[in-house]
Amino acid sequence: MKKLTLLLFVALMFSCSSDNLPLSMTLTIDNQNPSINIEWVTLSGTEWRDIVITNGQSRTFDLSDVRWNTIGTPDGNDNFTVSVGWRCVATPRIDGDFDSVMTFDNSKTITVSKPVQDPSIPCGCNCYEVTVN
Repeated sequence: MKKLTLLLFVALMFSCSSDNLPLSMTLTIDNQNPSINIEWVTLSGTEWRDIVITNGQSRTFDLSDVRWNTIGTPDGNDNFTVSVGWRCVATPRIDGDFDSVMTFDNSKTITVSKPVQDPSIPCGCNCYEVTVN
């Protein structure tokens, strides 16, 4: 009986191996808007400040240090707010920000771009489109 219990325990230990652990999640900010620079990002109490993501650049943030347990877990059941701050590259250098609410069931990419529009309509620094994939 002791051998059977030991065999069942060993089988259970191997079935709960690290293969079942969630993959490391990331958040990528992709700036495709020539009018603004991305200057900060916050998520669940974690802040990335003093960054500059210019037009045509992207930056990927490792979310392993995010304190998910402060508001839930990234198990597909919770909505998390990602705040992104930007600064206009033209004078006057106005600042702005936007929030994206999403579920982190896998890695995400936030793309900031100029909206497709009639070129005769002026589109200043606060004219942008945000997509999340």
